[in-house]
Amino acid sequence: MKKLLFAAFLILQFTSQLSAQHLPNLNFEKLDTLKTGALGWVATLAGDMNHVSIDSSTVQSGINSIKLEGNLKDAVALYLYKLPANFLGDSIKLTGYIKTENLTQGWAGLYLQINGPNGTLAKENMSTMAVSGTNDWQEYSITLPLDLKSTEIVIGGLLNGKGIAWIDNFKLFIDGIPLAKITKVPVYKKFKPVQPFKSFLTLKNLNTQEVSNLALLAKVWGFLKYHHPAVASGEKDWDKSLFVQIDAIKSAKNIQERSNLLLAWIKSLGEVKPCDSCKDGNAFVKMNPDFAWMNDKRSVSPELIDQLNLIQRNRYRGTNHYVTMASAGNPDFSNEKIYTNADLSDDGVRMLGLFRYWNIIQYYYPYRYAIGQDWNKVLTEFIPKVSGSVDSVSYQLTMLQLISRINDSQANLISDKVINKQFGERNVSFASRLIGNKLVVSKFYIDSLARICPLHIGDVITRIDSSEVDDKIKVLAQYSCASTRSAVNRNIVAEILTGNTANVDITYEREGITATATIQRYPLKTIDYGVKELSDSRNIMFELMGPEVGYINLEQIDKNKVPEIFEKFRNTKGIIIDIRNQPKESVALTLSKHIKPYSTPFIRFTTFSLQKPGMFEEAATISSGEKNPDYYKGKVVILVNELTQGQAEYITMALQSGPNTTVIGSQTAGADGNVSTIILPGNLKTSFSGIGVYYPDGRETQRVGIIPDIEAKPTTEGLRAHRDEVLERAIQFIKTNQ
Repeated sequence: MKKLLFAAFLILQFTSQLSAQHLPNLNFEKLDTLKTGALGWVATLAGDMNHVSIDSSTVQSGINSIKLEGNLKDAVALYLYKLPANFLGDSIKLTGYIKTENLTQGWAGLYLQINGPNGTLAKENMSTMAVSGTNDWQEYSITLPLDLKSTEIVIGGLLNGKGIAWIDNFKLFIDGIPLAKITKVPVYKKFKPVQPFKSFLTLKNLNTQEVSNLALLAKVWGFLKYHHPAVASGEKDWDKSLFVQIDAIKSAKNIQERSNLLLAWIKSLGEVKPCDSCKDGNAFVKMNPDFAWMNDKRSVSPELIDQLNLIQRNRYRGTNHYVTMASAGNPDFSNEKIYTNADLSDDGVRMLGLFRYWNIIQYYYPYRYAIGQDWNKVLTEFIPKVSGSVDSVSYQLTMLQLISRINDSQANLISDKVINKQFGERNVSFASRLIGNKLVVSKFYIDSLARICPLHIGDVITRIDSSEVDDKIKVLAQYSCASTRSAVNRNIVAEILTGNTANVDITYEREGITATATIQRYPLKTIDYGVKELSDSRNIMFELMGPEVGYINLEQIDKNKVPEIFEKFRNTKGIIIDIRNQPKESVALTLSKHIKPYSTPFIRFTTFSLQKPGMFEEAATISSGEKNPDYYKGKVVILVNELTQGQAEYITMALQSGPNTTVIGSQTAGADGNVSTIILPGNLKTSFSGIGVYYPDGRETQRVGIIPDIEAKPTTEGLRAHRDEVLERAIQFIKTNQ
């Protein structure tokens, strides 16, 4: 399982690099310019002892085949080819020939993957009918369903384990017809975003009753979307249905009237047949759906309660039209309608955006229980806010506030520059950080600009134009999408000095003296304000810091160099691995092999239930390390801070499971796991962490982050002296064990 998960990661990493051809090179007859590989094909390898090559001596047909070799039981070798899904059909079949030799500790298979706009839609690798042992050429086939959102096909051959396999003579069929005979269409013509889009509804100046009515409508509309057979199957235009019902239900005078309207709407969808298979499984359940609202007699009539529970017990069990499961287990919402040119001044369009987002979080956010506030009350709070957002700018700012409420560092709102324009498209030449409650100049993005700036590193900023720093922090915190307080502060300092004016007046303190200076702002595109520029990591991949301490910077890591690095550091007392950054490559498993004597679990995932929306179940536990009596036995120190997020936290968790590992620094961003994307009306894109990530014993990471064993943070005095106090603390620990 571990090898296949790792191989899946490699496939995702490399498919974007494959070269699509108009005429598929399925027989490997056309070679690349170096004559070392088939034209358009790419090899991806997991493990050091494997190899892919062209073989002209062992073929099934033509002049070439592909030879896959693995010399270890955990070797994975793939040969992959990509082509556009520029055809219409219901299914795609891949056939090919496989020959094996001494494949005793593994298997070989064909590989077929279908991608859509937001990731993998389906894949098959013959793991259940794998070829092993020694076998002459034999033809095999695998088939997957196609749908309109297919954009790309990836085919190939796979070797998983120790032995040799040859692959040759691939063929593709669409609905049983050879690919060469299929009429091709442009991929983009398969997608039909709905253009210009209006509801012509008026939802302004809502009173308390109307807000309550709309809140219940939002919940019922979303519940039916994911549970009712006539809706979840995609039979109905559910967005349009909302617009048809919204005015009457909004205007209901009391609970009974609105319940009757909702009940009539539900019954118009048709009878719900009994579902004998709609029983919960026995899997470990991390989170159950929240159905308390639909059993609340204070807001729902007894008849409506009975009807909603009937639908829940006999919910739709087929493929949901609105949500599918991506290859990593996170939800995929790519079948939602894209209202590219939606009129965001239209009240109904804005309310649709709120209803869509709220229900996706209600049923498909793995950390709904950890939001920190009642998600039902958030809906009631934001209905009048969205109603009162009369234009695109105010609506997007309101939605950004809503998105920040889920407290997820991997959430944000991406639009056509509206947000950037609002917060400012110019910034100063220096970075700052919050030390305690003080905003301190921490570094300059470009050294030459430091010489012409009146401010120095270590200066404490107290006022920005006419605003006190504390007041600006409170305003920006409302829009900060972050899981932990450290990540909130990270986001705030990234925005606090931005603006649209060419200059900004800054009041600051230096050595007890207060002064004010006019500071130039530069267009965002002229200076790189990215994480790399904010990182405290040293500008080197690895180095010896004296005879006792080795240093590795994952921001510049090359996994192929890892064996060389550990050989160089073999006789040191300790190694510092700096992850106060965004790692260049995923090296969790590679590094773990060198610092652990055997394999141990380090992470556990939960994924949403396809059969019971709102429920999250345990999916997999992954281990790192392998049996290695020659592992590095010195101290291993991991450096982390608020820039440690996502993959960086994943790597930290893998290394943290080593016997001699100590984490030093400060709280991380607290957001890991594959990201799911939501598109809201107006082509507004947002995202969230789509799978749950936990330690093997169930401890939380979301909203907690990785808590260091030894806390160490920069100080104002340290910044002024240009010291890296966190790195110094790590060196001290290695040398003195204190």
